[in-house]
Amino acid sequence: MNMLGKWWKGILLGGILLVASLPLLGPRFIPTHDGEYHFIRIYEMFAMLRAGYLFPRWAPDLAGGYGLPLFNFQYPLPDYLGALFHAFGFSLADSFKLTLAAGYWAAAVFCYRWLSSLFRGGAALLGTIVFAFVPYWFVDIYVRGSVGEVVAMGFLMAAFSAVESDRKTFFTVCVAGLILSHNIMAMLFVPVILAYILIRKRTFGVPFAAGLGLSSYFWVPALLERQYMTGINTVNFRDYFPMLAEVVIPSWGTGVANAGYLSGEMSTQIGIIPLVVMLWGILLTVREKRRDARILSGFFSAVALGGVFLMLSVSLPVWNSVPMLSYVQFPWRFLSYILVATAFLAGYISSTLPGKWMPPALGLAAVLFAYGYTRPVTYDARSDAYYLSKPQFLYGTTTPGDVFSTRWLVPPGTRPAGRFTVESGTVTPVVSKPLAYALRVSVPVKETVRSRIAYYPGWEVRVDGRSVPIDYRSGGLAFQVPKGQSTVSVIFRETTLREIADITSLLSLFWVLGSFILKKYAYRDRN
Repeated sequence: MNMLGKWWKGILLGGILLVASLPLLGPRFIPTHDGEYHFIRIYEMFAMLRAGYLFPRWAPDLAGGYGLPLFNFQYPLPDYLGALFHAFGFSLADSFKLTLAAGYWAAAVFCYRWLSSLFRGGAALLGTIVFAFVPYWFVDIYVRGSVGEVVAMGFLMAAFSAVESDRKTFFTVCVAGLILSHNIMAMLFVPVILAYILIRKRTFGVPFAAGLGLSSYFWVPALLERQYMTGINTVNFRDYFPMLAEVVIPSWGTGVANAGYLSGEMSTQIGIIPLVVMLWGILLTVREKRRDARILSGFFSAVALGGVFLMLSVSLPVWNSVPMLSYVQFPWRFLSYILVATAFLAGYISSTLPGKWMPPALGLAAVLFAYGYTRPVTYDARSDAYYLSKPQFLYGTTTPGDVFSTRWLVPPGTRPAGRFTVESGTVTPVVSKPLAYALRVSVPVKETVRSRIAYYPGWEVRVDGRSVPIDYRSGGLAFQVPKGQSTVSVIFRETTLREIADITSLLSLFWVLGSFILKKYAYRDRN
């Protein structure tokens, strides 16, 4: 009985989260906008890890078998998690669902730990329940299938918790995890995290910079090598501003959110209870007498209002003035600001309520108003073979319209027969790995070897030990070999830019490990 009394909050929160995430734990397939693309990304990540590439940039099966630098641009961390589940025998679909569940649960658990550092009593529990039942969660999970955004939110809440518990090393890992989980969420929330540590603990500036450094192996090339790719951003944000009615009036659908009110499209609502909490929290902030509480509640009120403002077309001059905002793609993505702001403001409201019945009533209302959104349509599960046997899945580019590609490559309509071919003579594979090939080529005259490998900076060809020029006008790797028999190696290496980014990440990792070890020794000496 004493144990139950001690753990009742955790048991209650766990039960509520289980209710919301139950479809993710079942055997049936949940149709989402992006889900099947992520199945293939998980498969490609798993294949690269199994081949021994711990930090892959390349997905060898995409683009008609020519391969693409997918993980150089698409956030890799959710695919690592999915590949881990897949390694334990789960199907691609189940690995995707379990990754979504892990991100959702992690966000709620760290939200509770964060709010527990700020508020006493049941305020942290209420804030977490309201946070976990903001409708946008279920848009991301059950409609969009945006696994990157869900996992990123887990790292974001863990970062807030690390600040309040003064865990600098863990904070560094959380900042890096956020960036590696979703490019756009990182762009939205890195400024929020920076503002938060300036308000709360400015000593976290160095750990923040270390987090940027730790993840630099990904984000530096992703930013500076964009000119080599096409189809990275094909969305015109001006087409996706929701109407005010769509933001404040509850709605639900599984379609794509477009400009103008359309029945059945994806919901861009704030949600009734989150809207009440936001307005109530702003009112309390205006009346707050305590300076520290007013600053913190004012900050999250500003985050909420800023999110609403940037979702609406009235903010178009701001979008036009800040070029980086175009990479957000969809203005309604700022609903993720409502998640964070609602968590804090609900806890703040609960901490000010004199009665005992209001906080539970508010939490119950949050669950009841959003419960219907946690029950998506499901279908009988499809096997991995279904996806891996369909050219539009495995040999596409895992993006809508299959528009993601290197700027040189136009994938052929049919998959070529061999990885390397010549007009006359023979090509004998000696080593065949996703990023390293060794060949013996025998030709009667000087010949051009053509490959089913998309050109991208970093590919290098050596013939009999000497580097030779690559002809990439056709989009693939083509190179000449002399008459007779030649030994050829084709290897994908890091460019100077990527090497600098890799070294920065490695040095940051040393800092993280050093800080962790020194903290352990300091703790031992104190005790």
